[in-house]
Amino acid sequence: MSENIDIAEYEQRVRNRAYDIWESEGRPNGRHVEHWMLSEAAESAEPLVALAEAAVAAPEAAPATLATIEMPKAAVAAPKKPAAKAKAPRTNKKPIAAAKHSTPVHELSAGL
Repeated sequence: MSENIDIAEYEQRVRNRAYDIWESEGRPNGRHVEHWMLSEAAESAEPLVALAEAAVAAPEAAPATLATIEMPKAAVAAPKKPAAKAKAPRTNKKPIAAAKHSTPVHELSAGL
């Protein structure tokens, strides 16, 4: 949305479009937020649709596209690979075996 558009005018267009969506879906209750968001998305996409239609109609006269716009090198640079996980140091020690009880557990609790 450009700065020169009146906010009240934009909001009215969104409201009208949301109302049209609501009516086209059979006037369901409780979906006003969804209709409003769909309406805003459609309203925001209109300038892009107009640019795309102009580019298809007359490619040589179309305004610059994302492919021809020079991006800053930082924005174009390849993403960095995540750092490798640190490996635990190796030791030559064997794992400690679990201690064996001479008395079964159920007999230990019998005296309580």
